[in-house]
Amino acid sequence: MLDLRFVRDNLPIVEDMLEKRGYEPDLSRFESLDKRRRQIIRDLEEMRAKRNTMNKEIGEKKRKGEDTSKIYEEMKELFYSVGVEYWYDKVFALRGGFFYEDKSKGGRQFFTIGAGLKYNVFALDFSYLIPTEQHNPLEHTLRFSLSFDFDAFTAQNKDKKIIK
Repeated sequence: MLDLRFVRDNLPIVEDMLEKRGYEPDLSRFESLDKRRRQIIRDLEEMRAKRNTMNKEIGEKKRKGEDTSKIYEEMKELFYSVGVEYWYDKVFALRGGFFYEDKSKGGRQFFTIGAGLKYNVFALDFSYLIPTEQHNPLEHTLRFSLSFDFDAFTAQNKDKKIIK
C-alpha cells in the first residue's frame, strides 16, 4: 500500500506505475478528493479551536462570576452536518447524510438520502429529507437538480476539433 503523502507528492510516478500494470489511472479525481479532504480537515480544526477558545472563556468568566450566556448562545450558532457519497463507474451516485441544528436556532434535524446520474455533460440529482421528528416543515421534502458541466463540454469540443 502506498503512503498518501507519497502519492500526493509523486502523481506522475504513481500514474506511470499504474499504467505499467495495465490500469488506466484518472488521478485528477484523486487530486480533487484529496484537496476536499484537506479542506474539510482544516475546517474541522478551525471549529475545534473555536470551541476550545469558547470553553476557556466560559471557564474564566465562571471563575470571575461573570455572565456566560452570550458565549453559550454563540456556541448554539454552530450546526453540524455529515454525509457520504459513493460513485459507481462515474455514472451513478448514492448519497446519505445527517444535519443537526440546535433547537433554539431552528431545530432542523434530518437525514437525507439521494442519488445522482451523470451522462456526458449532464447530471441529474435528487435528494429526500427524512425528519427526526413528526410534523416537521421539511418532512417529505424532495429536491431535484439538473446540472450542465461546461468544462466537460469544452473538453469534448476540443477533442472533436483535434480529431478532424
